[in-house]
Amino acid sequence: MKILLLEDNEKLNKSIQKRLALKNYNIDAFIDGQEAYDAITNGYSCFILDINVPNIDGIKILKKIREYYREVPVLII
Repeated sequence: MKILLLEDNEKLNKSIQKRLALKNYNIDAFIDGQEAYDAITNGYSCFILDINVPNIDGIKILKKIREYYREVPVLII
């Protein structure tokens, strides 16, 4: 399963990445909203989004995700 993770707290981002990697998930992690926004179309099975991140917030990213993926789960943290 390929997961996009957006969390601007670097320690929390690394912690989530480690936990998911232990379960053999493929994670693309971002701390900047614009970078995550640009990667949305890369074929993800799940999105984990922080709301308050630099450049583009998690809500705008969620709206863009729904343009491409109607059924893919999105977790807001």
